[in-house]
Amino acid sequence: MSKEPKESLAIPSPAADASGSTPTSSGPQQLRDLPKIDPYPFSILAVVTIIHPANGVELFEWQAYDRLPGPELQFGVHVETLLTACQIVANNEPGYLSKHQGRDDERIDVDLGSILAPGHYYYHVEKVALNPYPICRDFKSWTFPHGDMPRSWSIKSPALPKNLHWGSSWSAVSFIVKLRDKKCRVTGSSEWLSTAHLIPEEERSWLRRNKMYAYLVRKPPHYQSPCNLLALRYDCHLGGFDRAQFVFVPKWGKLAVHFLCDSMEFANQYHNTIFHGDALSIEALYSRFAWAVLKLVADTTKDSEDFEFVEMPKENGKGGGKGGGSSRKRKREDEDGGEGDQDSENNKDAADQSGAYQTASRTHKRPDVLLHGPNAWLSDVLSQLDDGTDARELEEDLDTAACLPFLGFLVDSNIEPTAYQWELPWYPGVSVVEKLKKKYIVEHPNVRAHNLPEMSNESQSNGVLDDGD
Repeated sequence: MSKEPKESLAIPSPAADASGSTPTSSGPQQLRDLPKIDPYPFSILAVVTIIHPANGVELFEWQAYDRLPGPELQFGVHVETLLTACQIVANNEPGYLSKHQGRDDERIDVDLGSILAPGHYYYHVEKVALNPYPICRDFKSWTFPHGDMPRSWSIKSPALPKNLHWGSSWSAVSFIVKLRDKKCRVTGSSEWLSTAHLIPEEERSWLRRNKMYAYLVRKPPHYQSPCNLLALRYDCHLGGFDRAQFVFVPKWGKLAVHFLCDSMEFANQYHNTIFHGDALSIEALYSRFAWAVLKLVADTTKDSEDFEFVEMPKENGKGGGKGGGSSRKRKREDEDGGEGDQDSENNKDAADQSGAYQTASRTHKRPDVLLHGPNAWLSDVLSQLDDGTDARELEEDLDTAACLPFLGFLVDSNIEPTAYQWELPWYPGVSVVEKLKKKYIVEHPNVRAHNLPEMSNESQSNGVLDDGD
């Protein structure tokens, strides 16, 4: 009796790949080599170096990533972007480039949209009185030029979407930013997204001192404003953006990704790609550009005694003065993060030995809108606040609203707020009002029962309201 052959297990053949080849097994041939990366055309030796004419010492250098015109593959740096960087380093003083150290020698007269070939260049400021001119090498010492940004940066920031709640905790804000952007704004990738700050969180004292909250419409902390946040792929964020390798600048009428240094592969892929700055503050983008430029200057001039450095601006001053100053003052400001001159920070520490809070002296009066006219209702609100924190926050919000034309009706002394303003995404004192509302609801169970039906019974019985912080 013949035995029937055993049935063999058949392994289905994998489908052919794009090249038309079909693997003969599902084993090692499923493995593949690393994908090839296009060779980068840049030369590591092609750099533009900026020199201070007073001493002939280097201020900073940039890698050349912009294609020079002509048949040969050569690279330089966009002129207007470079001039703007030099202006920032010179504490917002406009100037010009020259191949010569003497200010009366020939200056470089080229179109702002042209490309400057690699080489050494001197930056001279227009004001003869500022010769030699002091420089900024610390972002904390730089003063934002309100109403005086370079012309190419004079772009109106887009308005925030209406009726959009951005949450109060960082996790909630970060989640909504990723949901808004959907993809990395540089690479287009939808995986491994992280949320990046334009004005970094550690520069929040600089943000307050320069009143940048006028451009970041959100209750504090203002550095978490959606106008200051964008989604970036994790490696792009931490490996490049936070190391000042690239920025976003206007070029030829559009915003573009611009690499400054320390990159070849990423620069080859993304340098000069169009950047869509929807929903982002142009002022925050400019501040980020300044932050990156000054970080490079700090690395170049570290421990240098060849320059005069701009001091930390005073609270009520219009800009930084020349360097020198009191080393004791500079040391104190460095230690406390530059917050020593701020009234709001002083008030936090204004306590007597018994620990009781005492209001610190103020250098400016509270706006009349808080106390007089149809808006005298705010006096009643202030009288219910527990300490000076909410009052300061309300005053700061009113300062913000006064700087924003499209919110002018909110600070008009002839207009009293109505019940129909509840749908606004932001208004002066919104966080103070929300705090008082929550406090009132917690203290009145009957109101809580009728107004918060979505709360669980356990939460209602415990009188718990989640602030989301």
